[in-house]
Amino acid sequence: MNSPLFQPETSRKEFPHTTEKGIYFNHAALSPLPDRTAAAVQRSLESRQKLPVDDFMSLDFPVMEQTRTRLANLIGAAGGSRIAFTPNTSFALSIIANGFPFQNGDEVLLYEEEFPSNVYPWLVQQARGVTVKRFSGENGCFSTDDVRRALNPNTRILALSAVQFVSGFRADLPALSEICRANGTFLVVDAIQALGHSPVEVQAWGIDALCSGCHKWLMTPQGLGFLYMSEAFQERIAVTAKGWLSVASVWELFDTAQPLNPCMSRFEPGTFNLPAIHGLNQSLALLEEAGYNNIRRHVLRLGDLLHEKLTGTGLQLYGPHEPERRSAIRTYRLPAHIDPHALYETLCRAGLYLSVRNGLLRFSPYFYNTEAETEKAATLVTDCLLRS
Repeated sequence: MNSPLFQPETSRKEFPHTTEKGIYFNHAALSPLPDRTAAAVQRSLESRQKLPVDDFMSLDFPVMEQTRTRLANLIGAAGGSRIAFTPNTSFALSIIANGFPFQNGDEVLLYEEEFPSNVYPWLVQQARGVTVKRFSGENGCFSTDDVRRALNPNTRILALSAVQFVSGFRADLPALSEICRANGTFLVVDAIQALGHSPVEVQAWGIDALCSGCHKWLMTPQGLGFLYMSEAFQERIAVTAKGWLSVASVWELFDTAQPLNPCMSRFEPGTFNLPAIHGLNQSLALLEEAGYNNIRRHVLRLGDLLHEKLTGTGLQLYGPHEPERRSAIRTYRLPAHIDPHALYETLCRAGLYLSVRNGLLRFSPYFYNTEAETEKAATLVTDCLLRS
């Protein structure tokens, strides 16, 4: 059960779109911005229109440090110094892929249904003699045994999403971390589809590196992500995009022989997306107020309710049946005679906003969505299927 103090209606006032007739169940693609987030972005932009324009140290720096700390708390890292801001997930993964000391014959292991952001940075390494292998599962899910069988002594990195973007399958990261350590393999996690509704504990679970964008479940403008590495893993990664902010004393502008910043800031070569960081800080505050445990319980309940109401419609669940492997994403195979894109267009016109991914219907509600919306969404889908 949810905490008696948690009510989704409490947070709905932050989202103007909820006063309209539509139902937004597409947070796995792009989240709406809470009022406080949009206001923080606007304040940041307005500060550039007024004197003093160059007020970075007093206006922006404290917010950046608070946001780093909030992100570290979210993922169970030691502190804000373990966080580097990046433009997106792909850039963060590329920092690792390009900087890792691969040797000819090394392998990177991926799940067959990874989002392209967690594929292309590794494929680029084929020019360095790296082999990219993929392992398969079943119904959008995989077991620890699937991973264990796919590993070999040459596997240097297992790059894996914490939550799969199509099926919503939540990986058993603690168990996979143990398997990786026993094999001498590093675990790199793409957490963009997990953070906000599914727990991740980088230190406790032994995750070597984690990357995430912030425009989905962290409800932030596009163009902002972040990167975590353990201290030991950080020392293995060469800085391949060095800039003026990468060094230990950034205002010693003519000392270009100085060492790198000892913390994750060495991977931040230049100017930040400051308006988005201001926004992220406020979105994280909102999520903290709702309570991450409350959010997880609530979205799982919405998913269970949706599944209950869709039973008997001919839809088949694509994803995990085990509660511990579920996330906020629920995905369904459609009957063979249904055109998924035509159904999608019909549902959008009816006011239900979701996604079609690989011909599958994907629902991704969030903490401010209600059970009444979920029941209405199931009714809309059922009615459309009956008319098809």
